[in-house]
Amino acid sequence: MKLGNREKVANFGRQRLNKHWEPNLLGGIKLCLAWNYVLFSAIPQILAARRWYRHRKPNPQPRFAIFSDNLDETNGIAVNARLLTQEMHKQGKDFHLIGIGFHTRDGGLIEKSGTVLLPPRYSMEQLGYDQSELAIPSLDELFTYLKRYPIDALEVETPSSAGTMILLIAKIIGIPVYSHYRTDLVSYTYALVKSKIMKFFIIQWVKLFCRASTPIIVPSDHFKEKLQEEYGIAEQDIVKLPRGINLEDFSPDKNQDLWKSYAPKKESVRFLFVGRVSKEKELEFLEKIWRSFRRNHDNLSFLIVGDGPYKTEMETRLSDCPEVVFTGKQSGNALSSLYAEAHFLLFPSGTDTFGNVVVESIASGTPVLVSDSGGPKDIAIDQKTGSVITFKSETDWVFSLEKAYDLVGKPLDYQNCSQLCVESSKQYSIANSAQAFWEFFLNQISKK
Repeated sequence: MKLGNREKVANFGRQRLNKHWEPNLLGGIKLCLAWNYVLFSAIPQILAARRWYRHRKPNPQPRFAIFSDNLDETNGIAVNARLLTQEMHKQGKDFHLIGIGFHTRDGGLIEKSGTVLLPPRYSMEQLGYDQSELAIPSLDELFTYLKRYPIDALEVETPSSAGTMILLIAKIIGIPVYSHYRTDLVSYTYALVKSKIMKFFIIQWVKLFCRASTPIIVPSDHFKEKLQEEYGIAEQDIVKLPRGINLEDFSPDKNQDLWKSYAPKKESVRFLFVGRVSKEKELEFLEKIWRSFRRNHDNLSFLIVGDGPYKTEMETRLSDCPEVVFTGKQSGNALSSLYAEAHFLLFPSGTDTFGNVVVESIASGTPVLVSDSGGPKDIAIDQKTGSVITFKSETDWVFSLEKAYDLVGKPLDYQNCSQLCVESSKQYSIANSAQAFWEFFLNQISKK
């Protein structure tokens, strides 16, 4: 996954005595108490902002913003939000992106990409995720920013501690606010959180957040149905909007013959996984089906691209499979080349709301094997650009791996599949996504 422009322009915000806690029950309690303290302490500022917003001059052109608290890390949400913001700027739109910096930063950060990272006031490592934080922003800088750049509508990305606070503040001030279901936090919670108390609290929090932030933007039919059935959200309060990537960064022509540096077998059938190496991606299941599949073949290679909390354990568990190679994080031309050189992408996750890596793969002419649960199944076209396979069915996945293996042995059929992949990917351009989002925002403020 490619990361947007992160060049520094200027730091801002005085250095805080930021409190940072470990990801446990005590840390969670402290963060909740701090959340209430910061919000209630800011009531005079919130009410002053409300009065100011009521009497402010209208913007010369509509101004919109996204708030996403996980921008200071590498993940699909951060990548896509930056790409969307950059594309909006290319199209001449007044569009902003606001997040929170890690607790290790000295103040906040302004980026050339139109992104502002507010300094954190309190923070805690996120449960089940290394190099990721739940944080409460310094509100002084937030109010200064909103007064300098008054926005007409706000999209909040995730129901986190900061996202919920920003949602409440925006509602009190009178800024129209919507949410975007970018992460299946309920499924992640079941997979990663051990404490029953924390599970109950997080799940209820997510559901309340969604009900308070309609209309909710979703990227796939799967999660539109999920919000209706499991969260009780009315169909008219859910809007499906397309996501996109920079398609020019991925194509079959990006092949730079890098695969051999990881897997020297020239005649191998090449499989690829790209993403966060974490258990919620169903990587334990991937290990199981790979072991079943490899028994019948001696000309395989499988690259696992990415990093995460499960990487060390997974490397150990697959240490007896020499054809499996962990490359760590890859980006730029190296990542594009690995996509183009692979024969198939394997992506068994059932919790991804979209799947940037699936689009990146088909744009590279590489067919995909995905689960029939989650957003990727809406991207893949079964039996045309790959296979959509029963979620966590070992029999079906091994059968599909065998079909993929056989397809590589039929060059003409494989080439036809590869060409269909490239054609299918064209609907996921970042330009199309930006236009759809802009029209949605304009439509919402016209209802005020």
